[in-house]
Amino acid sequence: MTEIQIMEEKIRLFLERHRMIHADVASNIDNFCRQAKEGLEVSGAGCFEMIPSYIGASGEIPVNERVIVIDAGGTNLRVALAHFDETFSCIVEKMDVYPMPGTQGTITIETFYEMLAEYVAPYAALTRLIGFVFSFPCDITDQIDGRVIVFDKEVSISGSEGSLLGVGLNEALRRRGLSGEWQVVVMNDAISTLMGGMSEAKKTGGGNLLGIILGTGMNISYVQDCKGIVKDGAIRSREDAMCINMESGGYDGFIKSDFDVETQKRAELPGHMQFEKMVAGVYQGMVAEEMLKSAAVEGLFCNETAEGMLSLSGLTAVDMDCFVRDPSGDHVLGRAVKSAADRETVYALLDYFYERAAQLVAITLTGVLLLSLEGRDRQTKSCIVADGSTFYKTLLFRDKFYRYMEEIAAGMYGLSYFFTKVEDGNISGCAAAALMNRV
Repeated sequence: MTEIQIMEEKIRLFLERHRMIHADVASNIDNFCRQAKEGLEVSGAGCFEMIPSYIGASGEIPVNERVIVIDAGGTNLRVALAHFDETFSCIVEKMDVYPMPGTQGTITIETFYEMLAEYVAPYAALTRLIGFVFSFPCDITDQIDGRVIVFDKEVSISGSEGSLLGVGLNEALRRRGLSGEWQVVVMNDAISTLMGGMSEAKKTGGGNLLGIILGTGMNISYVQDCKGIVKDGAIRSREDAMCINMESGGYDGFIKSDFDVETQKRAELPGHMQFEKMVAGVYQGMVAEEMLKSAAVEGLFCNETAEGMLSLSGLTAVDMDCFVRDPSGDHVLGRAVKSAADRETVYALLDYFYERAAQLVAITLTGVLLLSLEGRDRQTKSCIVADGSTFYKTLLFRDKFYRYMEEIAAGMYGLSYFFTKVEDGNISGCAAAALMNRV
């Protein structure tokens, strides 16, 4: 064997030893769909929340009506004033960007609402309608308000469980001396992403609409006939359909590597959103750091590189992407690696990390496609609206993911689909959802 072959074999055995392996496709898709259906049938069953959104995706978007949009994500919080023109294009009149409250130290839920009210106040006199993209687990009420389940993605806000977002924001606005009532239409970012693709689906003939977020976190949404939402009698009796926020990052059926297990321990909410912690941007660096440190301990690098790897602290997804784009560059991993051979080893390990992530995301998305088409022709064309920095900005992920989708969704299950990107999809989708679903 050549030196390259010897190193490839060492890497393969290292990954197998730590259970950093590919998943079984068919069994995971079956298990994924089964647990999702359990979540539709019984609250708290399965590993998915399967949260009804009360957001419908049919009808026309009202034009020339303003709406305030709040987009609360894992990194940033955006506040915009928007409307749709006669061509149904979303016009963003003004947008401000702030750090997401709770990312720079723990705050209380009261402080969170006070910060929101401060950001919204400049626009509050212009409209009584607020669309709120809340990228964290919450239950949606029949008034389309959101009751917080938990803040995750390493956002730390105490006392939040059970808080109603619309109520809390209205109270904070009144404490600022603003009178009246604002209807706050709350949805998850996967829902707003899906809604942002409505016009694209109509133009391109997509008869089925899904949204996938792969950025700081990971989630998927789809449109479900209300009669299939068995766990809620009032919804089940309806004749229409509504978007479902799956909280698909909660899937727990994949084999976890030793590196995933250690990441679970380090995360703020161990055991919560287990699949999300295997692939989402905020956790990628944590998993890779555990992998590289283990490789150093087990002799895959020279002594100098091993010292650099063992000194890593707080590796991020951006650090990983910087390395694969320029392995010799002046960045965190570039400075830690001391030889050409070790650069090839680090690249190979990271390449496999993205390979596994691409396969796992393709498996889950294929499962959602099957769910969304249950009782319908599998050849119905599905429009998949994709968003998120990890999906679009990570060099090694997307091509691998598309390949696995072709292999699994199209090849194994005969599904027809296409992907689309909507600029400022969270803003336009949230604005459309709020305008179309006022109570």
